Amino acid sequence: MSSSLVAIVRRRMIAVVVLVTTLNILFVAAYYGSDIDALHLEGVDGQLAKLAESLGKTPEGDIVFSPSASTLRIYTAYPQSYGFRLSHRDGRVLHEMNPSLLPPPKSEPFKHDGTWLSDRGADLKLLSGSRLVRLDGQEIEITFSGSSDPAHLTLFVFLDELLRHVVVPLLPFAAILTIVNIVTVRRALAPLMNAANAAHEIATSSKIGPLPTAGLTSEVRDLVDATNTALARLAESLEAERAFAAEAAHALRTPLAILTARLAQLPPGEISRSIIADVKGVTRLTSQLLSVAQADTLIVPRDKRCDLAEVARDVVSRMAAFAIDQGRSLALVADRPVEICGDFDALAHAARNLVENALRFAPQGTEVVVTVTPDGCLEVADQGPGIADELKPRVTERFWRSSEAGKGGTGLGLAIAARVAAAHGGELRFADRKGGGTRAQLWLSPIRLTSAA
Repeated sequence: MSSSLVAIVRRRMIAVVVLVTTLNILFVAAYYGSDIDALHLEGVDGQLAKLAESLGKTPEGDIVFSPSASTLRIYTAYPQSYGFRLSHRDGRVLHEMNPSLLPPPKSEPFKHDGTWLSDRGADLKLLSGSRLVRLDGQEIEITFSGSSDPAHLTLFVFLDELLRHVVVPLLPFAAILTIVNIVTVRRALAPLMNAANAAHEIATSSKIGPLPTAGLTSEVRDLVDATNTALARLAESLEAERAFAAEAAHALRTPLAILTARLAQLPPGEISRSIIADVKGVTRLTSQLLSVAQADTLIVPRDKRCDLAEVARDVVSRMAAFAIDQGRSLALVADRPVEICGDFDALAHAARNLVENALRFAPQGTEVVVTVTPDGCLEVADQGPGIADELKPRVTERFWRSSEAGKGGTGLGLAIAARVAAAHGGELRFADRKGGGTRAQLWLSPIRLTSAA
């Protein structure tokens, strides 16, 4: 199934944005990942900041340390890897954890206010840092040391850098850029979409008109102009075909009617009866050829509605006398109205052809049943010889008749019914009747079908 141009452009633009964002993330990741020492130091600085946030004072002015459980978690979970100390200016320890990793208070070369030192002894490699915090004139020195990084502090620093320098500034910009581009493309393609919608409307309109060209770019306008030229020629050809069919039928009907009237004045005899039958056959063929031309050019507007049950009632009432003359009977089963999108006259003509075909093949004294179902099916069932499976695909071909059809048929009735069904978005199907016979079913498109309660 083909996609719309807007959908294709949208997918490609999103793919470009995703690609550019991914490349940017990889570039930033490679940039920050190239300086591991800086990431280690930022991790130490982050721990010092968390410890500093845990300092406070009581109403009496005493300094207290109230860390959260998450702040202390790495020191309790990894006592061999992380340690800290909070000490007064004079060397008194306020609080400490895992002091074996820490240098003695006031030891050199530690300094204050974010100076970082890496102590790499023979047995222990430490990354340490200190910070001096002042609270109402009192000074607290915070010292942190780490011998390894099982809590992945450096990794979290790395991810935080990506979040602050890529995700936060870039993704909103990429989203806004994508939305703006999609809206711009949609507006730019709106005239083309209008032309496409107009082309779809032609399929359900009784007239073929030009496609709109307002707002189209020069490249697309050339295509639409060429299409409009082709549509104009097609409209002229269809109109000429309709006019020719109507004029030919009118021109033939009048002399045939006069000829039939004159033949009726001849003395009764076998020759006169034969000629009259031939003229009637030619008259019927002329009428059917006109119906074929009308069915081929039939277009059903979407807003045209009719009751399928009423179509069946009209056909049965008009064909009842003909059925009696043929020694058969007609029955109707239509319990409730079935509203459809359709042309009443065209559907009635198709149904008459189905009924006439059934009466021609049904044995003397049998009944032909016309049924309308709520799901939009008009069925004509007879008790005739039926249709062989290998012949069912051929019965709707023009002028095709089976070997049993030597009863005055033109070979056009089922072809007309099939084309009327197709014009309504449906189809003509044939099924075997239980007990013998054929069920000719005129199915309408379920998309256009609504059942009246």
